[in-house]
Amino acid sequence: MRLSMNLVTLRKDPLPERLKAIAEAGFEGVGLWVSDVDEFLSQGGSLEEIGNLLRELKLEVPEICALGGWHLVDDKSNVRKEVEKIGKMCKGIGIERSVLVCPVAWEAEAPLERSVRDYKELCEMGKEWGLIMGLEFLGMRKGINNPISAYEIVKEANCENVGVIVDVFHLLKGGGKPADLLSLPGEGIALVHFNDISPDKPLEEQSDAHRVLPGEGKAPLKELIANLKKIGYTGWLSIEIFNPLHQSRPPLEVCKEAVKKAKELLI
Repeated sequence: MRLSMNLVTLRKDPLPERLKAIAEAGFEGVGLWVSDVDEFLSQGGSLEEIGNLLRELKLEVPEICALGGWHLVDDKSNVRKEVEKIGKMCKGIGIERSVLVCPVAWEAEAPLERSVRDYKELCEMGKEWGLIMGLEFLGMRKGINNPISAYEIVKEANCENVGVIVDVFHLLKGGGKPADLLSLPGEGIALVHFNDISPDKPLEEQSDAHRVLPGEGKAPLKELIANLKKIGYTGWLSIEIFNPLHQSRPPLEVCKEAVKKAKELLI
């Protein structure tokens, strides 16, 4: 498994500075956000510059966040435009394949057939641009909130560019456990958002902002990694933390700490 740093974890320093910090710390990949790329372009930068810097730093892009507005939506013209925008962004940067994070509609519950239909349509949109459409479940919601139900949608959609995005926080927040991953094949997981849960308060009282770096909290990460290995997952572990504390610190400091703690868990 390979380590990637999701940009949302870091203080919003200029994009090139954050990318350099990620590479210097020893990460192999970076999780980009459309908003970060848009901001860089609005300041006079170009997609070509981003691509050149990524290649210079030897950083891959396993994911681009984020995309919503596709589940239980009949008119998908807006989401089609967004997929096209991200596809063109990837081409401009020079990314051949990427994971596209697709959050489910927040509180939406729906019959399996409807979720499959919407997801399949989304995958067809992404296929035009060579994108993998990762289905991310949200543990605190009533809809698709666990890896087993998410994989059922992925399996029924029966497309080439599919997979479940497993987020440690959402897995545990939804009442799941590492053993749930044993119900999925390794190739069914598109990417893992690797994070920990705060030891300072009950999980039911925690939000995304309480996430901490892997190894800082009380999540059963060793068991989770062991189960990922058992099912043959060999993809990316993307460190995604929405914690204001980490977002206020120097990016290189956070990146070095994150690499060290993550590698200790992977031994």
